Amino acid sequence: MNFKTILSGNTLFNGIDSPQDLFNTEDWEIKSYKSNEAIASTFDDCLNLAIILDGSVEIQNIYPSGKISSLKKLSKGDLFGESMLPGIIHSYPSDIIAPEATRVLFIHKSALLDAIKSNDKLLENYVGLLSKKLLMMNEKIKMLSLETLRKKICWFILDMYKSQNSFFLESPYKQEEIANALGSQRPSVSREINHMEKDGLIDYHRGKITIKNLSGIQAQLR
Repeated sequence: MNFKTILSGNTLFNGIDSPQDLFNTEDWEIKSYKSNEAIASTFDDCLNLAIILDGSVEIQNIYPSGKISSLKKLSKGDLFGESMLPGIIHSYPSDIIAPEATRVLFIHKSALLDAIKSNDKLLENYVGLLSKKLLMMNEKIKMLSLETLRKKICWFILDMYKSQNSFFLESPYKQEEIANALGSQRPSVSREINHMEKDGLIDYHRGKITIKNLSGIQAQLR
């Protein structure tokens, strides 16, 4: 996969002819990471926009107690570091880990900002990505503010239902990762999922969730 193909296939460069011409060869680099290797740590300087080429990336908060909260899991084609580029925030607010063998394309911050200034479509795409990320963060805050674990799990399931438009959900998370994303403990999440199965709301098996009663799940959040 060459640089042109990588850029042309990414949402940031949608509608831009020859996006590779916006950059020089010294403006970007590709790095490979092993399973569970750290890509960046909290407070590291953010000097690049990152595009995941292969594998996946997990954004985590690691607390002094050792507890890990998974904020987001990213996969091939996703970006990270874009919200830090304008210079308002200079460092990563969270740890970024490669949970599996992963390759990442890094585009240097200064080169990308110069490209944005010179290309109106790229600016439009960039602002759109930031707006989408802000909405996602607001939704995450809403979820974490829910009073009960069941409500948080229902929110999680409905969010996947909206994105996949199916009653048969393929979750990218294991139960432990779901617990981290919900700010809870795995035994508590496992117990509540079992209760939801008994109540006829869902079936859960090895990361696959089947919605059996959509209206019943929606009613939990009213």
